[in-house]
Amino acid sequence: MSAYRTPVDVPAGARVMSGEARGIDRHRRLLLDLCHIGEDPRAISTVAELAGLLDLDLLGIFVEDEAVCSLASLPFARELCLPVHEWSPLAIRRIEGEFQAASSRLRTMLDAHAARLGVANRIEVLRGDPAAAVAALSGETDIMVLGASGSAAAHMLGTFPRAWRAAIESPAAVLLLPSRIAHRTGPVAVLVKAGAGHKFALAARIAKATGEKLILLRSVHTEAGSVDALADVARAIGIAEDQVIVREAGDASTATLQILMARTGGRLLALDRPSVEDASPDVARQLSQALRIPVLLQ
Repeated sequence: MSAYRTPVDVPAGARVMSGEARGIDRHRRLLLDLCHIGEDPRAISTVAELAGLLDLDLLGIFVEDEAVCSLASLPFARELCLPVHEWSPLAIRRIEGEFQAASSRLRTMLDAHAARLGVANRIEVLRGDPAAAVAALSGETDIMVLGASGSAAAHMLGTFPRAWRAAIESPAAVLLLPSRIAHRTGPVAVLVKAGAGHKFALAARIAKATGEKLILLRSVHTEAGSVDALADVARAIGIAEDQVIVREAGDASTATLQILMARTGGRLLALDRPSVEDASPDVARQLSQALRIPVLLQ
């Protein structure tokens, strides 16, 4: 499987990725966690567009919850049926049928958006733990996509906290999508701390592919030379010098980042993994939801 794109599918102002840009950034595959993105056509369209722009393989993964299937097969398992308020046995065939229907709808949706953009894709249906299955399949050349949508209660009580932890502990880059994206244009911002350079090549590659400026946010925690190292990577990828802008981010708190991103109209914010791996899953979700833009973790 390989993604492809015809010239008519490239958005105005976007630039086709060069071999040099692909060589600097190692990512080759985009893994879409369909269990944590829901049947959201806008989110799926965004993922398909990113795969097309970056010439990435697009793989959607749907995981049938093994725990639910195991529970439904137990003879004493019951469910409360509304509105009659009566208990009845769980039907394993009905549960499996609902999983199959959901994966079929998602397959149709992904195929439609990918076909519109000329992006090859496929879906794998697995049975296991929805919180860990996608991360277990990921590698260093992958980008995992999780949906940060939904209520705080749903995320804290559902499988999202474990999926988030598995994602940030995996070797893959992680892209969090909000339930509603504010805008699809604007600069790509990177909060530069330590070990920049090739670490954030993916963010620079996205800026190059979309024809947008690359904003380097320098905080009080940014190590000396990190901004220059990332600027060098941007130039090596082919981003013009006047398209790389440095902005001061102070303490780089969530409030400060929200103000900066609102002022710049950024379309995506890239953070380094150490800055978020100790945070609760809802903090990351709130950041993506508050900014209403994708948040990339590397």
